Amino acid sequence: MRRGYELPTAAATGKLATVAGVAIDRPVRRVRRISNELYVVSLSSLDELPRDVSAPGLLLEASLPTLADLGPLLCRHDQTLVVHGFCADDIDALLDAAAGRGLDRIVALGNALRFSHRWDGMDLLDELTRAVVVDAVA
Repeated sequence: MRRGYELPTAAATGKLATVAGVAIDRPVRRVRRISNELYVVSLSSLDELPRDVSAPGLLLEASLPTLADLGPLLCRHDQTLVVHGFCADDIDALLDAAAGRGLDRIVALGNALRFSHRWDGMDLLDELTRAVVVDAVA
């Protein structure tokens, strides 16, 4: 148990079943069990982003030659990309390669949950407030 968190047995079993499913359905190079709380599955190739895999504490990793190679794999549902160690030119190349397919936010590591009035590509202030126009001639 680390920092007071202990994964319930049912959740750990569900995660293990998800890991097994990934290993059956995808080209997996390696599975690392760090603890019941964290598994890391290394994919040997990335022909598409695995959007159907979800389990708390399950990370899928893959290597691409460049960040821009991620662009064609993106779709409209991909909202936030967390990056670390990439320069502005790398990020610009990714956006060019994505050609508007996805990504509403690109943020530095540690900032994925930082709130802003711009969220998922929308200005929340505009979306959640009502504007009253008064165009009256006295």
